[in-house]
Amino acid sequence: MKKFGISETDFKNAYHSMTVDLAVQRADELVQRYRIDGVPRFIVNGKYIADVASAGSQERLISLVGDLAVQEHKH
Repeated sequence: MKKFGISETDFKNAYHSMTVDLAVQRADELVQRYRIDGVPRFIVNGKYIADVASAGSQERLISLVGDLAVQEHKH
């Protein structure tokens, strides 16, 4: 981080902050709720889980996620 102009002290303070701790805790909760066992895996509006296996290919995954997002945006 030093090469980006961030001091070691500032980095450690941010890394060990309550904000980061809460974000990591929230991420852990989501991993458990959606049973994430690999990446990439997308959750669309809490309703749909999409991954390469469900889409059929990496290319189709992006299209699937886009289609699901459009569908949810309409509601």
